[in-house]
Amino acid sequence: MTKTSFFHKIVFILVFIACSHASYAIGIGPYFTGDVSTYSFTIKEKPVYEYYQSSYTKINSIQNLYYGLGIGFIIDTNVAQDKLFNFRVKFGFSNKLEKEEAKNRPFNVRYGLNHYYLKNIFGLSFFRNQYVRLWCGPQLSVTYQYIKHSLNPDKRYIDYLDYEIYRRFNIWFLSIGAVAGINIHFKRYITVCFDIGFSGGYGIPDLSKNYYATEIETFVTFSVLYRINDDYVSPPEQQ
Repeated sequence: MTKTSFFHKIVFILVFIACSHASYAIGIGPYFTGDVSTYSFTIKEKPVYEYYQSSYTKINSIQNLYYGLGIGFIIDTNVAQDKLFNFRVKFGFSNKLEKEEAKNRPFNVRYGLNHYYLKNIFGLSFFRNQYVRLWCGPQLSVTYQYIKHSLNPDKRYIDYLDYEIYRRFNIWFLSIGAVAGINIHFKRYITVCFDIGFSGGYGIPDLSKNYYATEIETFVTFSVLYRINDDYVSPPEQQ
């Protein structure tokens, strides 16, 4: 199964859940996110870019600061109800760029990070009324990430190489973190949400075992959700 078909099936299942039963209380809508992360990537290989022939193996470890922007889709089981628990699912994509070129890498090498992820948030509300809902909880996520390794992007520094070379590394990430957020309700069907959180993860390559990655991330998300059968009912009105 390719990664594209895998994520298409996830989206289909989430949309089917949201639309299949009219009695479900649920919130759905798009979101936009920004993040700052410390990313470490280690690869064990022959240094073919330093010498034409090599009989030894070298370990390159790159650590740098990345800024990312992303978009996606949210499904939440409890956006505005007077209940303690909510389960929020985020499916999305983000692209991350380096703040600056790492100082310890050989020659002129750059890395670009692309993420396809599924984040599961288990929220607990500590304050709620008909206007706002404050919540927090743990986050578990699975991410498919590909790293674009660009050698000599400026077409300089390497005398015998006057063109750019690309390689791509595929990694599955497992991450755990925590999130806190606020839902602000407008009229009957619309809620604007803000949340902030952090996570840490470890990346495992999908084929070979000669490279791995770790990441610590801080993120902020803005979303607009359309609520379906999801309204606050004050305690005196409950049956």
